[in-house]
Amino acid sequence: MPVWPGATLQPILVGLYGKDKDFVPIFITVDPERDTPEVVGEYCKEFSPKLVGLTGSREQINIVAKRYHIYHSQGPKDSDGDYIVDHTVVMYLINPRGEFVEYYGQVKPIQEIVRSIMNKMKAYS
Repeated sequence: MPVWPGATLQPILVGLYGKDKDFVPIFITVDPERDTPEVVGEYCKEFSPKLVGLTGSREQINIVAKRYHIYHSQGPKDSDGDYIVDHTVVMYLINPRGEFVEYYGQVKPIQEIVRSIMNKMKAYS
């Protein structure tokens, strides 16, 4: 199962739910070996029907990670074949043209994130 700051994501999605029909949250995995389309789809359903989950080949994910400056590294497999993936934990706000607008780190208060997203969406429309 993907690891995400769920304690952060859920209240943000709730805070934005119904406020703007054009807001589409997207989750991109950095662990395609375990995070198949089915696994990512099930994971996203737990948060919001609007949350879109994306995976791809290792090469595709590396391209996206490089473009958005996301660090990720798979640790060694243990005797059961399990491993840990270390990665940047950040949320990006991208406008409808696919351009970077803002990023939110894991220490930013949830209400500030929701307020920032709403303000930036109002400014864009």
